[in-house]
Amino acid sequence: NIGYYAFRGCTYLRDLYLDGVQTINIGAFEDCVNLVRLELPETLTSIDDEAFARCQSLEELTIYTDVPPIISENTFYNCPLVQINVTQQAYNYYLNDQIWSQYASIIRVMN
Repeated sequence: NIGYYAFRGCTYLRDLYLDGVQTINIGAFEDCVNLVRLELPETLTSIDDEAFARCQSLEELTIYTDVPPIISENTFYNCPLVQINVTQQAYNYYLNDQIWSQYASIIRVMN
């Protein structure tokens, strides 16, 4: 698990691949303003409130889990996401999830 505010304000992160993580806690990557790409592992089950809030450069998110992780409406607050890549098996689950469906226009099946 990644703790509360663990990497808050870390300006050195640009591309981030997490492996073996189950939970990303509140504010863990908040204000990481140079983070552009994020890859999340198949082990992920939840991303807490404002975990990636105000990551002003975050454009691309890739999630390898076949079950959408639980998120809040503020998990990606003020992030300019333009593409969310998901597995073929998970695609419909994301589109039917109450919160993930808000991103339906940018959710794509990864190659």
